[in-house]
Amino acid sequence: KKDGTYTTVHRNLGDVDVLRHIRQEQTMGVCNKGTKAQDGTPVSRTKFLTFDCDGGDSRDKKNPLTANEKLTRAYDQAGSIKRTLYRKYGIPLKDIHVSVSGGKGVHVDLFFSDAIKYTILEEFYRQVIADCGLTEGEVEFRPNGKGVKLPLGKNKVTNKLMVFCVYSDKFAMSKSSAKGGTRHFKNMTLKESYSYFLKIQPIDLAWFTCTDKENPGPLAIARGEAK
Repeated sequence: KKDGTYTTVHRNLGDVDVLRHIRQEQTMGVCNKGTKAQDGTPVSRTKFLTFDCDGGDSRDKKNPLTANEKLTRAYDQAGSIKRTLYRKYGIPLKDIHVSVSGGKGVHVDLFFSDAIKYTILEEFYRQVIADCGLTEGEVEFRPNGKGVKLPLGKNKVTNKLMVFCVYSDKFAMSKSSAKGGTRHFKNMTLKESYSYFLKIQPIDLAWFTCTDKENPGPLAIARGEAK
């Protein structure tokens, strides 16, 4: 809503919901219900992982960051995560999707071919942000009990579109480059974002979770199981 509040509805999204969202008629988000087995073990599964970068305010509370400063830091955090996922974990750039939340945040999304326990992805997320020198206070894990807005909608508070981003400097993403940053990001137009979204292919979950020591997947690398 325009005041920043939202209504939680416990049901699956349907085609009509998605259409209303991408037409910017009603902004939709999703969350994980946190379903547990009888012994209390989390069993909820997900087909995506979001690194929610909000620019984490590291200053004294008496001197808070401005909205623009937070957005700049969020872009930097997203850039660090994207480079780490590519360089250390071998995830192709085309499978690492960056979008703006329409406010002060930037999302880095991974989509998977099949559902996986969200606790496993949470483990992966923690290792990745540690590799980036970031904290859970700076970059949050989604999906969990808190919602995350879907891309291609409109932020009702700022009235800004939640479009995808690309790096404008391809060299910044080369394996030999240690640099990168906010200046390399460029927001797509809504039309470009639609086209980009339709070309997204999910990451093969079997590859992501592969434990072959000769050719380990990203999850095995995060767990230190690689040769």
